[in-house]
Amino acid sequence: MNAVGAFIVFAVCAVAVCGGIALGMAFASGLKLRSSRAIVLLALYFPVLLLALYFWKEQGRGTAWRDFGNFTGVTREAVMEYYSLHPERFKQSGADEELDMVGFVEWLPIFLKERKSNWPEMIRQFRYKDNHLITPEGQRVRYAMDFNKDWHVIALGQNIMTAEAGSIVAATYKTAIGIQFRPDDPIFCEPLY
Repeated sequence: MNAVGAFIVFAVCAVAVCGGIALGMAFASGLKLRSSRAIVLLALYFPVLLLALYFWKEQGRGTAWRDFGNFTGVTREAVMEYYSLHPERFKQSGADEELDMVGFVEWLPIFLKERKSNWPEMIRQFRYKDNHLITPEGQRVRYAMDFNKDWHVIALGQNIMTAEAGSIVAATYKTAIGIQFRPDDPIFCEPLY
């Protein structure tokens, strides 16, 4: 959220809180308000309160999506770097081409700390559960790899083509690594040359 949006959220929330305090004090002190004045105050207060709640909710949603975008980009970069350092640790974990990266979860915090200046908030966003990376939304990140080098990643119920025969990518193709961030999302595949 930019500075203007943050100011609007702050201003609307401040007006809503001050209006609520003023209304509470007026009714608690036994002040007899004419019914028309009370109706006008309530008519002004509740829309401001609803507007404050709406802006607060939207601010959180924007932050979550921005954080998720950063999370996916950094995760893809980390996986590619880990492969360049330790290709022997990329193991097939099932009948299809689902991937298990031995030691990745232990290595990832080191990768993030080395790049702290580039991604200051990244370290706190990465969570782990049962030796698996978890997205900011609480989903397990899943990986796949073209183990048989047939220009397709077949894993997690999907068949993703990673290169076309005769293309420049196919001429220098080594393998492809895929990442799935949400269970219903397609696998994002990145070919390695």
